[in-house]
Amino acid sequence: MRKYAVVLCLLALFSCQKEELTVTEGETETSFLADGQLTGLVKSVASHDGTFDDLVDLSSCFSINFPYRILLNGYEYEVNSIEDLKPITKYDFVVPLYPFSITYGNYQQGEVPTQEVFYNLVEQCNNGLLYDQRITCVDFYYPIQISVFNQETSDFETISFTHDRETFMEIELFDAGTLASINYPITLHLENDETIMITSDQQLKDEILLLLPICQ
Repeated sequence: MRKYAVVLCLLALFSCQKEELTVTEGETETSFLADGQLTGLVKSVASHDGTFDDLVDLSSCFSINFPYRILLNGYEYEVNSIEDLKPITKYDFVVPLYPFSITYGNYQQGEVPTQEVFYNLVEQCNNGLLYDQRITCVDFYYPIQISVFNQETSDFETISFTHDRETFMEIELFDAGTLASINYPITLHLENDETIMITSDQQLKDEILLLLPICQ
């Protein structure tokens, strides 16, 4: 009789564990991807920041990929890293030498073969025609893990993000109907070196929205 009771308990436990991995109709509402505003804010925080070389490319929508060459006050100057940009000031005369490649705010790559193409891209950025939804006053602490429902196996798989580019690109590829949840807690890092521990989707959205005035 005792053995029979033990078997019943084990069966009940197994049934409970299987049920936790079964998606019910109401659970789809918990997917952070279903909240367009939250998804957009997460992508904005993780987007490529193209502002560090604005004195060269005149645009925050993209940055020029290293290495490249410029004319700096009439002299050829090679730029191999961010450190090489530090001597350049707003009073200098800077002309990028073509061709060069660029990275957009959404991490797409592009080629700039001529001055005409370059100025056209700068104009597109100024007119809001290129992705420029950057939020630069807050960063994610990595890694960040999310649980994604796999319809083929009927359970959740854990995906780990270790970099902004990876976060942006993966979220970009997800369908809005995908059932995915962020594994909290996660940590936000602010410009003043303060950190905020986040424990829910709503708190994540509220904190980023609260920081937006600081970013502008």
